[in-house]
Amino acid sequence: MPEGLPHAAGTVHHANQPEHFAAALQGGAFEFSAKPGAGFVATLRLFQLGGFFIQHARIGPHQSRSALLPGLSTLLVPLRIGAIPPEVNGRAAAA
Repeated sequence: MPEGLPHAAGTVHHANQPEHFAAALQGGAFEFSAKPGAGFVATLRLFQLGGFFIQHARIGPHQSRSALLPGLSTLLVPLRIGAIPPEVNGRAAAA
């Protein structure tokens, strides 16, 4: 890596157990469960550049809750797939 540039790294995690997916996420405490009648499947692409993390997740139908570590900020960009938008705190996250 050229001198003066921050270290960059990337990994991909595949999970079919909610607790394995939650353990791979960075920056807090996370819990996931599959929606009733659906199996759990998820892929996490994690990219780190210095102290900055980008986490791109594809998750089947699920419910979750989380708490970020103190001092961290997050930007959640839900992508609508299908007719039902994702919900955050019981409200649709899409406009």
